[in-house]
Amino acid sequence: MAKNNIIIKLKKSDDLNHKILNDELLNQFTYKPIVTDEMLFENGRINKVNYDSLMGICYVQKLEGMTLEEKQKLANEMSKCHFVEYAYVEMAMPPILSEFTVQKDDASSLETDYTPYFFSTQGYKDGLTEFHKGIDMEYAYSIGIYGQGVTCAVIDGGFNFRHINLKKETFINFDETDVNHEHGTACAAILYGKDSGFGIRGLVYGADKCYAVSNAEESVNALINILPYLNEGDIVSLSWGSDKYPMDHDLAFWEVAKEATSAGIIICISAGNSSVNMDTAEELEEYRNRPDNGVIRVGAGDRFSLEKKAFSNHGNLIHIQGWGDRVTTAGGKDFYDYIAPVPLRESENCKYTFNFFGTSAATPIVASAAVAIQSWYKQETGKVLSPIEMRNLLIATGIPQKNPERGHVGPMPNIKNAIDELSRRIRN
Repeated sequence: MAKNNIIIKLKKSDDLNHKILNDELLNQFTYKPIVTDEMLFENGRINKVNYDSLMGICYVQKLEGMTLEEKQKLANEMSKCHFVEYAYVEMAMPPILSEFTVQKDDASSLETDYTPYFFSTQGYKDGLTEFHKGIDMEYAYSIGIYGQGVTCAVIDGGFNFRHINLKKETFINFDETDVNHEHGTACAAILYGKDSGFGIRGLVYGADKCYAVSNAEESVNALINILPYLNEGDIVSLSWGSDKYPMDHDLAFWEVAKEATSAGIIICISAGNSSVNMDTAEELEEYRNRPDNGVIRVGAGDRFSLEKKAFSNHGNLIHIQGWGDRVTTAGGKDFYDYIAPVPLRESENCKYTFNFFGTSAATPIVASAAVAIQSWYKQETGKVLSPIEMRNLLIATGIPQKNPERGHVGPMPNIKNAIDELSRRIRN
């Protein structure tokens, strides 16, 4: 569960510490900056993220024992201080599929010997079929593209690193945590599950590496801490946040995401599952009026019609859609659990679901399309597409949404169309 942290941004001032010490309210607390000294060092940087602009964003410490209502009241009072730019309670985390105890043993030979291969049920990898509409990852495979040359990161609540489809050296436990959530396992497996001939297969299993960033408590820190490890053109998939709004509704997260995309790092975030019309919701007026921060917001569509799923947030702030239900992936307990040999039914290392759903499921599908397209473009040109270029390409070459007037979630990515368009541009 989230701690309902308070995030505060202090205005830059030469005597800021003195001001805090002399403020009767603020001097009761301590403040943990999200920007570390190491981030400010020029030596060893692999990207051009401007961390200086994020100075002053802090997590407020010493809040133990306070209720959510008390924290909200405190944040409101802090925001009134003339040298505080903003203060708010960080978004609560959404419910996970279920939480379970991490097993300490490695995947046994029994798990790998008896687990079936479910790749054929991962229909979102397909192109346009008579049954459903996918992103056409099969086309990428046909031309030798598996994500190579690109690094990605999945930010979520936690991961089962012992799952037989996630036990790979290049799937990196960034935080060295042992927090195990089926939600994170499901998202990571869609993108980067191991190609082993059993279980499922990640759409871009051949990417150079994938960082797994556990984000159980501090969303802003989860994003900023991974940035020093990502190059221009690399891709972040984030499905963890709030069901109500996209994660960048939070001001501090929005600012960090803006600096990341300005440095060329592509960020795909889930739009939320509250059926909110983001074009008209009064409480989102300030959010709508912010300048473009370069992220790709992902809504959920129907795999047959590409109409908006009833639960998906919608509006012009949403750019692209992925499958919103019936997504086969690792984690969960509703698929292989029922047909597994008896010794495997208690093992969390070979669990699967055929109905991962929500904008959470849609986001790693869209991120995978971006990884594959970036992989091809980098291989062909030695360059990378910027976040805005990638977003515009996905929209322009995607399969159009049906009935957007019922709620805009954008088109479905189509990898073949995108690569064909890039090939045309290169030739011309």
